[in-house]
Amino acid sequence: MERAVAGVRRDAAALPAEAERLTFEADRYAALLREHPQELTIYPLVLDSLEQLYFVSAESDLERLHEQGKEVGRSCLRLNGAWAVMEDLSGGRLTVQALRRLDPSDLPCVRGLLFHWLRWVELRGPTARLDLRAIALLADRAVELASESLTWREHWALAMVSSLDVPSEEARNRAEFHFQAAISLAPGLATLAVDRLAGQVRQDVYSEQTLEGLRQMGAGRYAVHSSAAWSVQNQHALKRAIRLLAQLRDLNMD
Repeated sequence: MERAVAGVRRDAAALPAEAERLTFEADRYAALLREHPQELTIYPLVLDSLEQLYFVSAESDLERLHEQGKEVGRSCLRLNGAWAVMEDLSGGRLTVQALRRLDPSDLPCVRGLLFHWLRWVELRGPTARLDLRAIALLADRAVELASESLTWREHWALAMVSSLDVPSEEARNRAEFHFQAAISLAPGLATLAVDRLAGQVRQDVYSEQTLEGLRQMGAGRYAVHSSAAWSVQNQHALKRAIRLLAQLRDLNMD
């Protein structure tokens, strides 16, 4: 399996365009997973490749992409036999009892599932808010599994749950707390900043500070050169900031 994964990375690196490389990796890892569905190490690779693909995909492809990520994430968790039993007993619903059966080895797949599930809710809008309770339970369990090794991902997931919820003071405050915590752990990742500002718009608290924050995202704070750690993510976030600025200007004009 290590040789197969190394071969995927080698072949992908030979491709000239970023989107082409990411698509190739996602397709090849998915093929490996179909051949070896019981191999736990492949699932995080598939989830991560789909996550990277999100940053270069057309909007028309995103729902399919995130649905695939959700399916892979849930399939990964079912390799945990205790989780699978509890999920079957609940008719496929995510329950507190099932979540207690997860252990730290499941965390990579929990993180991947959270990313795609939250982006799916973001894409679908208010009609998908029914999923937020289950996602919040999963995000809380991710915090417990990470324990003393919390990353920006756990805080980002909790922030997104609140920012996608029905607008309220409690949701706004909780989102702001966790976005700030995530940003402090990954200050060079522009995705966190633009998600925070987009959340302010969803929560109906955008202001001149929101507009200024969007303008400042293009001031060079976030590295976008090809060798930067978050080059693809940052380029995507800056484009989102420009689109969001245009939307807010249209709202103000109306």
